[in-house]
Amino acid sequence: MLALNAAIESARAGEGVADEVRTLTEDASNAANHISQLISEIKQDISQAVDSTTDKYEAVKNGTSLVSEAGEAFRSILQAVQSVSEQTNEATSISTEVESVMGTLLNSIDQISSLYEKLAIHSGEIATTTEEQTATVDEVASAAKNLSDIAEDLRGEIGKFTV
Repeated sequence: MLALNAAIESARAGEGVADEVRTLTEDASNAANHISQLISEIKQDISQAVDSTTDKYEAVKNGTSLVSEAGEAFRSILQAVQSVSEQTNEATSISTEVESVMGTLLNSIDQISSLYEKLAIHSGEIATTTEEQTATVDEVASAAKNLSDIAEDLRGEIGKFTV
């Protein structure tokens, strides 16, 4: 009689453990699905950031080109001013002032051009970093998928032990 009682109590305890394991498996599966959803959202955000960075990089490239063209235009103007100053003695002092201003403008343009080039380099680095982050998110998504598969397998195995 004691052995029968012990067997009944043992079966009841086994059912409780099986229920608890099922509950934990479902929770793990739900958490893995939630993580997978979050990763998808992050990937979409990163994709949008990459697109935005690419657009900004193109704008910086165009700006750099325009600054270079303006620099060439200012260089041409400077040459014309120098030519006029050689031809007229009266304009010598004015030409010197214009030359100084143009030199300052050229220096400023060169500095702006240098800044645009640096910005273009940094934009490329940002794009590279964003691509690396996208690859990392893909790895995390794969790991979450594996975790979800394991949870499903565990749920199937637990189902075999139903009393």
